[in-house]
Amino acid sequence: MSSAESFSVSQVGEIYNVGQRIKFTASEPNAITKRFQSMTFDVRITKQIAIGPGRHSQVVIVRVVDAVSKVLDEPLVAKFYDPRFCQQVDSAEWPGGRRQLCDVMKTNESKAYRTLEPLQGSEIPNFLGEYTCSHPDTVATGFDYPDAILLELINLHTLADIRPQDLNMTDRVTIKNRAYTILSKIHHLGVYHHDIRPANVFWNRSNDLKLIDYGLATFKDGRTTETIEEWTMLDEGQLMSMLDDYGIEYEGPSPASWFHKSGW
Repeated sequence: MSSAESFSVSQVGEIYNVGQRIKFTASEPNAITKRFQSMTFDVRITKQIAIGPGRHSQVVIVRVVDAVSKVLDEPLVAKFYDPRFCQQVDSAEWPGGRRQLCDVMKTNESKAYRTLEPLQGSEIPNFLGEYTCSHPDTVATGFDYPDAILLELINLHTLADIRPQDLNMTDRVTIKNRAYTILSKIHHLGVYHHDIRPANVFWNRSNDLKLIDYGLATFKDGRTTETIEEWTMLDEGQLMSMLDDYGIEYEGPSPASWFHKSGW
């Protein structure tokens, strides 16, 4: 099949089906490989989170098992960067097609989590490495699996699961303060998110708020001051727009002045 549109959601779901076991080989030692004393282990899919054609990645919850079915206690999030099901891309912008886009997304995620290591476990999920994937020899499939990363599973709701009318004034102030604090911290470490929306903000009605999904991130890396200012305003504009949808006012420049200044 030549395009993501050739697949239905059910077909993608069957490939990333609950109960499926997939062999992971780590690109470098990490907390999991040290615990299992092996660079290769299996994961078993236990739940589908975000599955379907036209996505940047296929996201599931997994349990890690070794060759004798020893199970890692904590469930984890696995993100598969699968070109077969990725969104269609402009060949002029992406001469390598969907595979290039998937490679860039995975590279961005890995680089962002490594760069933001001081924030792991608090403002962002813990990052547990990147992997090449394949089916164990005991499973006959005919499908080649893409690269993936593993992340801590956050047992909180996203803002996308919460109705604006369910937020009281204390909730709104907490979300606003924490969101801008986290954004300031990731910018200070040289990462610019560019995909701030309710589904990427986890919150548990306390001070515990986390920002996820760095596939579209950009990085300081010697960029000009003008570029960094534009990236900063893009992130701040996205955050302000999202908060506005939840009735949370930002006490600062109006959206119009920001977009005018950045040339949009």
